[in-house]
Amino acid sequence: MRHQNENPQCYRVDVIENIVEETSRVGTPALPIEKVIVNSITLEEKDQEKEIEECVRQLEALEVEKV
Repeated sequence: MRHQNENPQCYRVDVIENIVEETSRVGTPALPIEKVIVNSITLEEKDQEKEIEECVRQLEALEVEKV
């Protein structure tokens, strides 16, 4: 049900505005320092994941030995 005074053109503006905002956020190039920080965090996380996987393997090996 629609109110007689509602103008569908207004809704189109809102949708277009949302799309423009989303696109500008995604399309904005990062600053070089931001890229460095993000990449270093990603590399650090990968290193930590490897360490965690190794610890889990060692713990699982200990668990098998105890049984």
